[in-house]
Amino acid sequence: MVYLLDKVWKEYRGRAGVTRALDGLSLSVERGERLALVGRSGAGKTTLFRLLNATLRPTRGRVLFDERDVGQMSSRELRAMRRRVGTVYQQHYLVPSLSVLDNALCGGLGRWSLWQTARSVLRPERADVEEAEHFLELVGLKDKLRERADTLSGGQQQRLAVARVLMQNPEVILADEPVASLDPGLADSVMNLLHEVADEGRRTLVVALHNVELALGYFPRVVGLRGGAVALDAKASGLTREALAEFYADEKAWQQTPVT
Repeated sequence: MVYLLDKVWKEYRGRAGVTRALDGLSLSVERGERLALVGRSGAGKTTLFRLLNATLRPTRGRVLFDERDVGQMSSRELRAMRRRVGTVYQQHYLVPSLSVLDNALCGGLGRWSLWQTARSVLRPERADVEEAEHFLELVGLKDKLRERADTLSGGQQQRLAVARVLMQNPEVILADEPVASLDPGLADSVMNLLHEVADEGRRTLVVALHNVELALGYFPRVVGLRGGAVALDAKASGLTREALAEFYADEKAWQQTPVT
């Protein structure tokens, strides 16, 4: 098992008081599993992802990664864990003025020393360049190596973001709404790509999606969040329209719950 979340709560304090984003959520993810997260906007998917990649810690409850409690990890152990988890965000966070190749090379920063990082900026090693070129070929951008990132289309930028994550060589890939801004044809292309790259390294893949049809078509397991907790957890092959209708029955999009 790569992840175990045990009764996890996450609350944020603001001017309006305390807002609860996750409400006693429990979830397990097996190593090498392919899992789709669904739910309305505000259901807690992005907060959950930030717990999975250890950029957030829970207010209460435990997040275990590889049987280790993330909340008990030292700063050094957290950095090591984060290197093992690659995240494809809704915003690509590319460096617009850098080339496609240089953006892909940036994915190696987390596993390089300060000296290797400085050297890669001036003159990257041939082995690193070849590795980046391999991943760029895998995502269909081999012919764009020298082009600036800001000249790429939206779909190409999404592919570049995937190549950069692969350069990190993660064991787990998290993708937060990776096709939200793409047309259906490009959405299918990116979904196929994520599965291909997960297959190549036998990686665990967790993808948050608004599109339920994509979730059912590409993932064997579908987990639905509602009210900051798991309200649906089923095999896609056995998930009925009635079960989905019940999950989405509340026409009001759930809002993060203010704590009184």
